[in-house]
Amino acid sequence: GTYVTKINTVNGDFVRLYPGWNTIGALSIPVNIREIAFSPVTGLALPEKDYTIRHGVWSYRTDRGYVEVSQLYPGLGYWIKVGREVDAQPAHGYLSLVAPTTPKVADFDELAAKENSLAKCSKVTLNDNAQREVSLYLTNDKEFDYTYYELPPLPPNGFFDARFQNGCNVDNSKYAVLTLQDAVYPLNLNISNSNAEYVILDAINGEILGTIDNGKSNVIINGTKGDAIIIAQAEQLDKDFFFNVYPNPVENTSTLNYYVPENSQVSIKLYDVVGNLVSTIVNEYQNAGSQVAYLNANGLAGGRYIVKIVAGQFNSIQTITVIK
Repeated sequence: GTYVTKINTVNGDFVRLYPGWNTIGALSIPVNIREIAFSPVTGLALPEKDYTIRHGVWSYRTDRGYVEVSQLYPGLGYWIKVGREVDAQPAHGYLSLVAPTTPKVADFDELAAKENSLAKCSKVTLNDNAQREVSLYLTNDKEFDYTYYELPPLPPNGFFDARFQNGCNVDNSKYAVLTLQDAVYPLNLNISNSNAEYVILDAINGEILGTIDNGKSNVIINGTKGDAIIIAQAEQLDKDFFFNVYPNPVENTSTLNYYVPENSQVSIKLYDVVGNLVSTIVNEYQNAGSQVAYLNANGLAGGRYIVKIVAGQFNSIQTITVIK
């Protein structure tokens, strides 16, 4: 086959890249991801190289899902994100990838910095019955910027994936929703580098699937209602008000999981984006504890809506997106 040492417009290769996530190929020799560059598209904003590097370059492995890499290897494809931070303009460009005069395999500083940040987090290790393993991370740091831990788009159906509902492999919420695709049950879940006790719940019906105490035990999950679980700190679950909508975006039905710290009148209402009441989902007195309600989106037009819950002195608002 052809030995490829450069991909660029000078060489006649017009690999057009668009705003957001794109797939690219590699050269015939390994190169560091710092060799990725862009050529301009006439009249359009040029992508920023540092933007792409900070969002990471990702490969897909059938036994692990998406993995961030520092090297591009021959014969493989990769995901990169194209954009600009300086002015947030939509960025377009042509890929420029040229092998250096002296090929080398080197560590990548930005990736090492990410790994150092993740080392301070609690590590969630998930194994399924098809011998696939993925690592995700939890942090209590509310200032943690997980923008650059965003994962590429979901792989096609039939391929394994695990990520938090925020689309990242890191979550800093008290009640992290972990979504699964093509996972083979039973699952083995462990949380290490933590001194907290966690409760694992089914994201659809709120059923408690198990607990993990200070990383000293595993939870075996034999099945879920919708391939999604909630990971909550037990201490917070016992005293906090909690409200979660899953799935979001929603096409047909979303499950509203919430925890009421004390007996109270509970109201859950759906509004459109201008504040008009669309429907009342719950309006009744409920006992303290975990509760579940359902949002039927079949009769709703596509777009954004607001779900508001009031339970005694507690209240919360979540924005949902209905897709058609």
